[in-house]
Amino acid sequence: MENIRAITSQENKSLINTALRREAPSIFFKHVNILNVYTGVIEKTNIFISGKRIAYVGDNNPICLDSTEIVELNNNEILVPGYIEPHAHPNQMYNPFTHGNFLTSKGTTVSINDNLSLFINLKDDEAIEFVNLLDQTGIHLWLWWAYFDSPHKGVSDQEYRFDIDYLRKWGKNPFVVQGGEFTSWPKLMNGDEKISNMLLFFRQKLGKRIEGHLPGASSDTLNVLAAAGITADHESLNGKDVINRLKLGYYAALRYSSIRRDLPNIIQELVEYPNIYFSRLMLTNDGSALNFLEYSTHSQMIKMVIKLGMKPIDAFRMATINPATYYRIDNMVGGIAPGRLAHINIIEDLYNPEPISVMVDGEWAYRNKNRCKPLNSKWINKFLKNPNKYIQIDSIEPTTSIGIKLLNDVITKSYQFNPNDDLSEDECYLTYINQEDGSFLNTRIKGFSNSLIALASTYSASQDYILIGKNKVKMLEVIDEVLKEGGGIISLFDNNEKIKISLPLSGIMSTEPIESLKNIVEKFNEAMKNSGFLFDDPTYTLLFLTATHLPSIRLTKKGLYSIKDKKIFVHNIKI
Repeated sequence: MENIRAITSQENKSLINTALRREAPSIFFKHVNILNVYTGVIEKTNIFISGKRIAYVGDNNPICLDSTEIVELNNNEILVPGYIEPHAHPNQMYNPFTHGNFLTSKGTTVSINDNLSLFINLKDDEAIEFVNLLDQTGIHLWLWWAYFDSPHKGVSDQEYRFDIDYLRKWGKNPFVVQGGEFTSWPKLMNGDEKISNMLLFFRQKLGKRIEGHLPGASSDTLNVLAAAGITADHESLNGKDVINRLKLGYYAALRYSSIRRDLPNIIQELVEYPNIYFSRLMLTNDGSALNFLEYSTHSQMIKMVIKLGMKPIDAFRMATINPATYYRIDNMVGGIAPGRLAHINIIEDLYNPEPISVMVDGEWAYRNKNRCKPLNSKWINKFLKNPNKYIQIDSIEPTTSIGIKLLNDVITKSYQFNPNDDLSEDECYLTYINQEDGSFLNTRIKGFSNSLIALASTYSASQDYILIGKNKVKMLEVIDEVLKEGGGIISLFDNNEKIKISLPLSGIMSTEPIESLKNIVEKFNEAMKNSGFLFDDPTYTLLFLTATHLPSIRLTKKGLYSIKDKKIFVHNIKI
């Protein structure tokens, strides 16, 4: 893992000489409080920074030059390690760059990220170039995981790309620290040799971790998957799930996300176990949507679990040294110690974990909550080009009598309707268009809106197009408009209000900073709720209508798909 931040011979020499006090540090933290995650105590100490790394922690004073920045803090202020997000999805309308910057502003300086949006939109060599260039921006440390299979199993045209050669290309990159999230465990349990060999290659030849996606897995299943090399999971719904995973040697990431907000209940259950080994627990927001992102930062999660009775040191460890140890990068990040990268947060006290200032690789990213580096993300456009094809659909006449009923933001079930009947109050027309070949399916959806005139979206898990509304003519008009404008969501409401969310990066991500993107999405969400949307986040509904890892019926590239039956109910119509 040392190649993540390769150190030159000269940098290494300066680091050692600074520790020996033969060379001046670039930054000197003078007599400051630090939270030592290794000993569990707050210490008063001096810290020397040499370039990107910490050179010394102790009582000695350095030699200083005029160029040395000397940092003195208030008596109450504490230095803590930069936080680590162990399971990020950096494409929830925001893009990896804007997401990483937002995380850093809240003290999370490292994230381990889903590679799927890069895999889908780029060739492997292009994606790896993107990963390397992203790292050079210096505002965050993006690490990655490599999927073993398509999340759209059985209904994707890209499944053939997941093989040993793909894993070798991704896995040899030092920024790729994990395989996962592994969703194909039913295939593994049924004896699929390809999947078994891919797991073996990743853990044995590449020596890297493998994370599972194991909701509802029994103890027997967890045993089999641990034997196959799965080392962690983020799908615990309660304290019992966590204990069952810890018993078998798993690490468990506890989740506070848009879809699952289980963290408070889990902590309340876990604090009843006096002998629990907290070092194998981590905190994750699992790729929160924009409307929940600021409530699920690591600073917020740390604060929450402390209030629920966890010792502050254990709470901070769950966001720092624990994930660093799991990913085998604790020689680089996760603590404030010599040789580590200088990823440091300054906080007011342990009960207020959101930082005043944030340091990444020995440079200030945020100082007194002000950004210190200019942000330039224009280069991303070169990679995540808009693939949206202009597709002409002339008819939204029904092609099936099986509709989709929303049970919450993301869970659905099928229902029957008579295509000759008028729409009921809570019904809308629903059209799915495969952006690759133009095949389509026309049906209905219940629970999305009572009065939406028309909506068109390129924002979906499969990156296909979705049309919803009461007015077929207007639906055709807005899909035409959204494709001509380069992708995104355009919605027209019964008060003639039109809301546009521009997503020019692959049709699913914005170039806007998270703060400004959040404002327009909040406006859209409010308008949707006023139109009769019954749940929390309509953007999540649009995203997951094409995601085949959730119950019960989904729109796919081949047709209307039953998750339970693993079959296509109705095939798409070819143009």
